[in-house]
Amino acid sequence: MDTPIRRISHPGIPAADRIQYVAGHAEKFEFMLEPGFSILESIRRGLAAHGYEDAVLDLEGGSFCPFVYVIPSLSSTPEHAVWYSDIHRPVGETTLERATVTFGVRDGEAFLHCHALWEEADGKKLAGHVIPHDAMVSSPIRAQAWGMTGMRFQVDKDTETNFSLFQPRAHEVALADNVPAQVTEKRFYAMRLRPNQDFCGALEDFCDEHSIQTAVIRGGVGSVIGALFEDGHVVTPIATELLVRDGHVSRDASGQAVAHIDVVLVDYEAGLADGVLVRGKNPVLVTVELLLEKTS
Repeated sequence: MDTPIRRISHPGIPAADRIQYVAGHAEKFEFMLEPGFSILESIRRGLAAHGYEDAVLDLEGGSFCPFVYVIPSLSSTPEHAVWYSDIHRPVGETTLERATVTFGVRDGEAFLHCHALWEEADGKKLAGHVIPHDAMVSSPIRAQAWGMTGMRFQVDKDTETNFSLFQPRAHEVALADNVPAQVTEKRFYAMRLRPNQDFCGALEDFCDEHSIQTAVIRGGVGSVIGALFEDGHVVTPIATELLVRDGHVSRDASGQAVAHIDVVLVDYEAGLADGVLVRGKNPVLVTVELLLEKTS
């Protein structure tokens, strides 16, 4: 007997458009996050050196000290369906294993949304939401970035969830005469998935609707309502935060779109889980932000 897909009630009225997106171009490049700055400032500097203000990123290696984070929590008020834990500040140096980042603007200033997997000085391994201004880079962190042109992520109030969230917006900039032609080829989509739709299914439907045969997820920050993994593991606590380790959409022998999404997540009981999400069984909790690259 099929397990019904899980749902959660948010305080606001659901918007009609369940996938928010803007098409544009992105350039891939790498840099090192410079120690002595917050994760926010270090990424801002690295992007600016390549001429970008907006990007999604994958981070790996290096460390933070001090390190500041929260994990998901249940909400104690009807204003939100879920919330955040108290702020945690582990003692000593925290080693980063990997992270995904959405980098854009909030109130006209640089801002980011980062979910990470790390190991603390006492050997404790955890994942969660990194506090942008307070987590300080203490040794260089490798960044793989996709700098965005024609689109950006901007924090705006989301009336459905009552959170201020990154949402894709058109962001046109003047291009120099010598900009390569591919910059104007819109094969990337800055995207936000709204709650209570299956993560895999939303991307599969999007690819069908836009005649995209194959695509790859770049970045990937968000949450799902518990989780069901292909290896049979089940996460029952409903509040989670995830980062995408690997994600793509391909076509099976019949031509059907099939999403493969490999994630790491933490639940509100501080439980860690990872693996490939079962298609059709993992609805978005609050949001998922990602950059989808059309590869066909």
